[in-house]
Amino acid sequence: MRQALLRTDQKTALRVVRQLEATGGNIQERVVYSELGKAARSSLSSDLEWRISDWVSELDLDTDMKERVQNVLLGQRAEEIEHILEQGRNKWWTSALCKKETPQFFLLGRTPS
Repeated sequence: MRQALLRTDQKTALRVVRQLEATGGNIQERVVYSELGKAARSSLSSDLEWRISDWVSELDLDTDMKERVQNVLLGQRAEEIEHILEQGRNKWWTSALCKKETPQFFLLGRTPS
């Protein structure tokens, strides 16, 4: 969760953390990713959002993991997303991603800083 917040611009990360803290509840990893994704979507083109959705739908993962992977991608900057989508064209790389216990964290480790 911390890694995701560090990879997001400070203004967006702060806004998301404040929104989550305002709920007063237990903040879980998937909630943070979901909120980061919502905040980032406002700056992503509809074409890029569609390409993310299309790529994630083709992954050999269960529905919950697909949602987590998509939320992680939507929380990244456009250039980081493009890098992952480029890597995702390689079937070996995609297969390795799908075999990971936590593919969303595998993705975070593969985006350029």
